[in-house]
Amino acid sequence: MAVDRRPPVRHIAGMEPQSDHSRPLGLLERTCPVRTAIGVISGKWKPSILRGIHEGRGRYGELRREVAGISDQTLTRHLRELCADGVIARGVDDAQYRLTVQGEQLADIMDALDTWGTAYLQLRRGAE
Repeated sequence: MAVDRRPPVRHIAGMEPQSDHSRPLGLLERTCPVRTAIGVISGKWKPSILRGIHEGRGRYGELRREVAGISDQTLTRHLRELCADGVIARGVDDAQYRLTVQGEQLADIMDALDTWGTAYLQLRRGAE
């Protein structure tokens, strides 16, 4: 019998996970909404994956090209985690990922983080 070696996936309290790969949230995630939000987008690749889907590049191959350097295994794991967290979903043909309502809301927040990060980098570069 094959053993499922995929890591467990988080899901947001109050939202039904999109797959059976979810695990309960930790105490900090359950009690701190900011930590919960950061947990959904944490990782080296998730912001880039979400940006690609938000910009209309939701097919696996498009995402693989969009996120240079990511392995197939890591991309697959992150896509499963984002589905389980309820921020992306597969389209009706299962060939393309799209943002859910929660994902669209998250995209707005990530746009704000991008604006803040750009200003912060300019400030830091000016101080060097």
